[in-house]
Amino acid sequence: MVDNFPNPSLIYDDIWRNLARGSSDPKSEYRWMNLSSSLEHEGSSVRTVVLRETLKDELILRFHSDRRAQKVIQIENCSFVMAHFHDRKRGIQIRMTGNALFASQSVHHEAWSKLSKRQRELYQSNQVPGDPRKKVRACSKEREETDKNFCVIEISVTKIDWLSLDRDAHLRAIFQCDTNSIKAEWITP
Repeated sequence: MVDNFPNPSLIYDDIWRNLARGSSDPKSEYRWMNLSSSLEHEGSSVRTVVLRETLKDELILRFHSDRRAQKVIQIENCSFVMAHFHDRKRGIQIRMTGNALFASQSVHHEAWSKLSKRQRELYQSNQVPGDPRKKVRACSKEREETDKNFCVIEISVTKIDWLSLDRDAHLRAIFQCDTNSIKAEWITP
């Protein structure tokens, strides 16, 4: 390994520090996460979700969804997902690979309790995400006062691919994640 590479542990800590900020700061470059999931017969599907919480020590990313959404159906059939972040200001891209699952009931209830009335209403509609509509404003005003359509999804991160697109030299590192140790390796960008 060449001596002039940055310290991988500083990069790893910076990744998680930025993700933690992204989960609480709406102006952060790390607020919006591109999530890729798939179904065997349909291929991959990518959408943007809001990063709601990060747990560095547990290697967990959390986001909210409507339980009836296509991404949830995909995750139930294949838990392997990828999250992508792009910090345009610093020229950094991060891809995080992992397995997605529903958070515990206690995490679910805590997240639900923190939502505003307007946010809760998004999950209380009788209309299912992805269903056809005849008019732009045709959303049903009928709502059930329940959290049955709301869910918190956790991604248990197994690998991080960090890429810095610097003018002088592009750098790329892979972090193999395991709760017992993190193994870093420099690779060609």
